[in-house]
Amino acid sequence: MEGKVGGLASQALAFTNSIYVHPDDFRALVSRTPRGVTSVEQLKASGLNVWANNKYVFAAQPLAETPMGTVGMGQMHRLSANLAMGQSVALTPWVPDVARGFAIATVHFEVQALLMRSNIVADFDCEAVKRIFEQQYLNQAFSPGQCIVIDIGGKPVKMCVTKVDLLTPPDAPPAPTSLAPTVGLYVAGSALVFSKGKDAPFKLLNQSASGGGNRIFKPDFDFSKLGIGGLDKEFNDIFRRAFASRVFPASVIEKLGIKHVRGMLLFGPPGCGKTLIARQIGKVLNAKEPKVVNGPEILDKFVGESERKIRDLFADARKEQDEVGEESELHIIIFDEIDAICKARGSSRDGTGVGDSVVNQLLTQIDGVDSLNNVLVIGMTNRKDMLDEALMRPGRLEVQVEINLPDEHGRGQILSIHTSKARANGILHPALLADLDAAQKNFSGAEIEGLVRAATAHALSRGTDGKTYHAIQNFTPEISLADFELALSEVKPKFGAPQDTLEMFFRNGLLSYGPAFDDVQATLRKVLNHVKTNEKTSLMSVLLHGQPGSGKTALAAASAVASEYPLVRLVKVADLIGRQELAKSSYLYTLFEEAYRSPLSLIIIDDMERLMEYVASGPRFSNSMLQTLLVMIKNPVPVPGRKLVVVGITSAYDEMASLGLASVFDVSVLVPQLEAPDQFDAVLAGAGLPMSASTRSQIALYLSQTTPMGVKKLLAITEMARQDMLDDGAETEITYDRFIDCVYQLRLHSRQ
Repeated sequence: MEGKVGGLASQALAFTNSIYVHPDDFRALVSRTPRGVTSVEQLKASGLNVWANNKYVFAAQPLAETPMGTVGMGQMHRLSANLAMGQSVALTPWVPDVARGFAIATVHFEVQALLMRSNIVADFDCEAVKRIFEQQYLNQAFSPGQCIVIDIGGKPVKMCVTKVDLLTPPDAPPAPTSLAPTVGLYVAGSALVFSKGKDAPFKLLNQSASGGGNRIFKPDFDFSKLGIGGLDKEFNDIFRRAFASRVFPASVIEKLGIKHVRGMLLFGPPGCGKTLIARQIGKVLNAKEPKVVNGPEILDKFVGESERKIRDLFADARKEQDEVGEESELHIIIFDEIDAICKARGSSRDGTGVGDSVVNQLLTQIDGVDSLNNVLVIGMTNRKDMLDEALMRPGRLEVQVEINLPDEHGRGQILSIHTSKARANGILHPALLADLDAAQKNFSGAEIEGLVRAATAHALSRGTDGKTYHAIQNFTPEISLADFELALSEVKPKFGAPQDTLEMFFRNGLLSYGPAFDDVQATLRKVLNHVKTNEKTSLMSVLLHGQPGSGKTALAAASAVASEYPLVRLVKVADLIGRQELAKSSYLYTLFEEAYRSPLSLIIIDDMERLMEYVASGPRFSNSMLQTLLVMIKNPVPVPGRKLVVVGITSAYDEMASLGLASVFDVSVLVPQLEAPDQFDAVLAGAGLPMSASTRSQIALYLSQTTPMGVKKLLAITEMARQDMLDDGAETEITYDRFIDCVYQLRLHSRQ
């Protein structure tokens, strides 16, 4: 049927959600309807559901006051179908898809506006609206985007459909196209879910009675589309502890006698997704627009202004709770870098007391004498240890979730998110991602994003002119595995193993000089492998001691690289020169805290006697550093499932033992010097010196008859002898006399 859009015969008809045609036109529509689609009783009760220009389905009813060829539509119908008065509209009977399901399970409405001037917040009784639907809108069709107006106590209220869930049969075939509108029939038992539009002047009451329950989450949210990977467990913890109680109606919470969670603290290393989680949580919650505050922004140069800013953040929540009580919407306040304003009281020495008063103000706002129940405070920090203890008690920031480094599965999720568009456009082959998950050990989410950018930059560089650096026309980039390998060499994880630094200590490799060395190396590697594989062992410590130059640091560094521990930290005295005792202790404490964040960590403490500033005369040493080492080396790993190995290195074992430091290590291993002829011979052979076997044996025998020597000193002599031979140019092999002369020149031994 073709007709012209007209108005309704009376204003009361706008509340029926029906369109009206002349009775003759109505009979013509019914005659075109397939048998079995409707019945006489249904036609009399709710009319005939028809397509309007194949966009929306409306209930058509006969009305004698409507002229022939005219379709009487209300304003909501015309707005939904994008039709103007006098415009032509085609009506065709709607045939439900029985195979795929057509009955509505749940229809989601957004209550948007009160169509009359009023400054009063109106009560929207969801239970009463449910009864109106059961009486007036049974067997009417609804689809997303459709708007209706209903009469609630003499007040016209506009509502729009946001989502329709159908009762789909288990063996239903897939929809022919994803672009087809979802149309469902409202039947007895269909549930209604209501949410408020932005700034809508309503207070939703009895939400659970309409079948929808409390809708703390937006009806169309999907966690998989938030762009957050590797945090499935953290999201489950956050939902269970912070939002589970808010899903239920206020009457249920009142019967339980509990209060909602008011605060949550997200802490962890930088770049792991704390700010991203807080931002995305605000998007999926059916709440007021979150207030995001950077901690330092609160501080002000004027007296009392910092405290006023804290009060202003909670003013809207307090006003709404005073007006509507438990039906108030959720107000979210996000503090980024909360440690800037909530340091432990008494720790600041500025003399003004501003920091303490800001903390006091925030504590009373979250959970004071007149506390709020409609607010959720989310704090984020990298330094949980700096926060005031009162802030983290139950009732305030009681839900504390560590956002840590992602595991291999999580890294794969993050990499998939950041490469989704490249894969969708054929620029990156999906098979490459499987090869990269294991290579990104201890990468944070931000570092993985940087890795993808670096790989993309390498791919794009192939499309530029090498001379002018202009883009080549019609160039299609393609990201390859080689691009990611180059990116991995450039982007290093903060919580990774500094392989370049470690390899600096054994540039020429390790030379095995016999069973004594092999035993030491085997012991160290056995400890590292035991902690890695044994589920019950979370902490072990090894002390490598011996004379200077015996290869202790090189052995520890080589074992660290071979172990493939994701996090390795090397404490070098050279990095701490100029620092005071307190700064050194803080450095060590921070380093151990970083190690606790990784699933598997190794800390190498080199030259412990120098770290403690030990001097035999006196003796004198730093007691602060000694106590720090004594405590941290044997301190249990505080996080279940994470493991740590500590390797200490010293050249003054007896002195360390007298201070009690040697006793805190689980294993103590002596790294011996070279003494026997076969040991010297093995090092000389491994160094690859151009000399005969007989000369090498003669030199080894001579050296074994002198004082023991460290492998580092012997290698220095070999390189000096090699260079002398090259400078001389007269010989092709190193002779016995030349080598012994080098020994004397270095004054390692005096002539007999």
